[in-house]
Amino acid sequence: MKKLLKPQWIFLVHTLSFCLFALLCVSNYMALKPYLHTDEIALWHKLGAGLLLLIIGNTAYAIRRLVRKENIDLIYIAVNMLCSIAFLYIYYLYTDSLWSWDIPSWLRADAEDLNTYAGGFFMPSLLYSLLCAAILLTKKPDEQKLWTQLLYIVMVPAFFIYWVFG
Repeated sequence: MKKLLKPQWIFLVHTLSFCLFALLCVSNYMALKPYLHTDEIALWHKLGAGLLLLIIGNTAYAIRRLVRKENIDLIYIAVNMLCSIAFLYIYYLYTDSLWSWDIPSWLRADAEDLNTYAGGFFMPSLLYSLLCAAILLTKKPDEQKLWTQLLYIVMVPAFFIYWVFG
């Protein structure tokens, strides 16, 4: 599991998935650009700049860690998760403003699929970050005491039963 903390995984999980999503966005933008209003074009540019910052930030961090031969750290994981979730939130918040409704639905169909693609392409990044956070935050087996683990095993269901039926 410690091999997942190597920075090479950032290229595969983060950079590749974000680049594929960016390519889909660019192709939809180019198809819809003649029909977009100026405020919609500005919104596309802002979201594209945010996605580009995510790609450049992840790639630069991975290259830096590769050169120094270090594993990724918890601060990167937290920042990456926060930035990815913030981007997805902003994207879904303004998704209705990305194109005007006077564009024919047959032309807009691929662009509307971007909502599904956004979650699909960001999910591996978020899951990888969660898994790495779990690896970094889990204590080593020799540092854990058995009686505390058994106490947790008993107390969690007991607390839940007391809370629900109590």
